[in-house]
Amino acid sequence: MLGAEDALQTGQIAVLLCDGRDDAIREQHYVRTLLARRVDGIIVTGRRTDPRPPLSAGFPVPIVYAMSEPANPEDASVLPDDEGGGRVRQAPDVDAIFCGSDQIARGVSEALRELGRRVPDDVALVGFDNWTVIAEASRPPLTTIDMNLTEVGRTAARLLLAAIDGHTAHGTHLVPCQLVAREPTRA
Repeated sequence: MLGAEDALQTGQIAVLLCDGRDDAIREQHYVRTLLARRVDGIIVTGRRTDPRPPLSAGFPVPIVYAMSEPANPEDASVLPDDEGGGRVRQAPDVDAIFCGSDQIARGVSEALRELGRRVPDDVALVGFDNWTVIAEASRPPLTTIDMNLTEVGRTAARLLLAAIDGHTAHGTHLVPCQLVAREPTRA
């Protein structure tokens, strides 16, 4: 949300935040409320577990999905490139890596296997996203893959602004992830 808010405020657009809490009835209530306020567009966020149904067919304002994969592949969505982030070349002496998703874990596993490491025998895969407090508080501090969520939000907002101006994007837009090396890999 921070990235989306930053990008939208530069266009002098106010941000209204609604939390549907994975409740379809609550979500529809907020959609009706936002449309009644004559919003210019909507960014729908989620947890990325499964493709989600669209808000509705023939929606009157542009929609961009962020961290949520729409069931219709033509809809604009912005996701971290989890698997690509996991493929970032790991140092051969890594002992543990903090992964934010199954896709990151898959990419990390493949990259480590290419380096001759066995997962999970040689390297432990744990966790979610680049949660600095958890990663740095671990002993030893864990190397993580940063899903670059601020940039996901910023990109979604830019796509929404473009759609409001009549330049609608389609399909999935991936934001690169990056390796955050901590003690085990710095040596």
